[in-house]
Amino acid sequence: MAFVLDASVALAWLIDSERMVATDALLDRAAVEGVVAPSLLIYEIANRLGRAVRTGELSRDQAHETLRFFTSLDLEFVQLHTLALVDSTVDTGLTSYDAAYLQVASTRGAPLATLDRKLRAAAEAAGVAVLPERIS
Repeated sequence: MAFVLDASVALAWLIDSERMVATDALLDRAAVEGVVAPSLLIYEIANRLGRAVRTGELSRDQAHETLRFFTSLDLEFVQLHTLALVDSTVDTGLTSYDAAYLQVASTRGAPLATLDRKLRAAAEAAGVAVLPERIS
């Protein structure tokens, strides 16, 4: 079963300084099961890669190669246009961006891969399984 991927885990796959053993295991899992994400994920990734280029963490060519690698993964992007997103933002106290990840996971009945503590707590409160099971 595909899992829902948020930017914190995706960036741990893409940027060496954010890498973790637990997220590497999820990358292996994604290759087998596939990944679902709200379409905003690609904008979050591009934003972080742009910042990495501006700060000298990555060259422009490295950022381009990183984005090519990311888009080569088995990704399904979901466009959200629902009032439930507003309700989720209000009810959970999450940003609309984080609420979108939670909404996709809830709607799909899929686990949510995130390193964000507030999003993890909201997902667990909503009965959504969270990956990785433990973060350090």
